[in-house]
Amino acid sequence: MVEIALGLYRLLAAGLLGLAAKYAFGPVPASPHRLALEQSGTPLTPTLRVLIRAIYRPMSAAFAAFAVLLIALALGPVADGERWGSLAATGVSFVLGIPTTFGTWTFERRTGIRAPYRLSAAMKGLSVVAMARSW
Repeated sequence: MVEIALGLYRLLAAGLLGLAAKYAFGPVPASPHRLALEQSGTPLTPTLRVLIRAIYRPMSAAFAAFAVLLIALALGPVADGERWGSLAATGVSFVLGIPTTFGTWTFERRTGIRAPYRLSAAMKGLSVVAMARSW
């Protein structure tokens, strides 16, 4: 059972690193944000691009830091069968995931532009399944 949990935590960490890379190295603004700006008639000025990049960088770092934390918890206490490790991994998943899911859901609801809240919610579900499999 622990092996399944470790695989799920690795999958979750890989997904988070993918998101981190998207916002660290991808286009600014990302396509949903660009569509929202276009929809509202907001011009994409160089200053706005700098502002958006300034928001993307710490967001990217948060995703990457969480991925590193997940791997450290998975390879340490979770692999050793300590329940607190999986509780901590799922707990921090919700600390990052609830505002991310709610924020992207709100963005989609208010703009009508498809946002990745489903992915965020699925990742939270994955962390719960990983926790359950580690016990």
